Amino acid sequence: MGYLHLEKQPPILVATLILFAVAAHPCSGQLTIVGGVAHTQDLEGQWGADVRFGIDPPGLPIGGFVGADYFLTNCPVNCGLRGHRVGVIFRTSAPVIQPYLTGAYVVRDREYEDVSERRAGPALGAGLRVATVIKIRAEATWEFLGGKLNHWVFRIGLGL
Repeated sequence: MGYLHLEKQPPILVATLILFAVAAHPCSGQLTIVGGVAHTQDLEGQWGADVRFGIDPPGLPIGGFVGADYFLTNCPVNCGLRGHRVGVIFRTSAPVIQPYLTGAYVVRDREYEDVSERRAGPALGAGLRVATVIKIRAEATWEFLGGKLNHWVFRIGLGL
């Protein structure tokens, strides 16, 4: 019932998961910090700041992260949007261009027309990291916050 049956999944998904799992991974761990800008579709499109701290354990294709974002809202009425998240990152071991997948639990505080609400839920994303001296990261994440509050968040940033 709740199991992932690989024979029923699209071949590209199965191939991607196998590639991520069997690729050799570096034997040294890594702490990361990324700062950048974010754009959300919520509140008719808003720009903001984003920061994320992560850890990539040695020899494993999976790591963890915590992050927060604050949107500089520009609405015709009083509004605000901010949030934080905790999640996992499933990455490849490619030397320079590194695609990755993320899964997270998001808490989003939203204010619109003097109505404040807090929504929480899962988020799934995919991104690309270019691992040079300063890492460049671009990511798209779908947040499942319920009903019309389900939306995309796009992030781009620089990190160490």
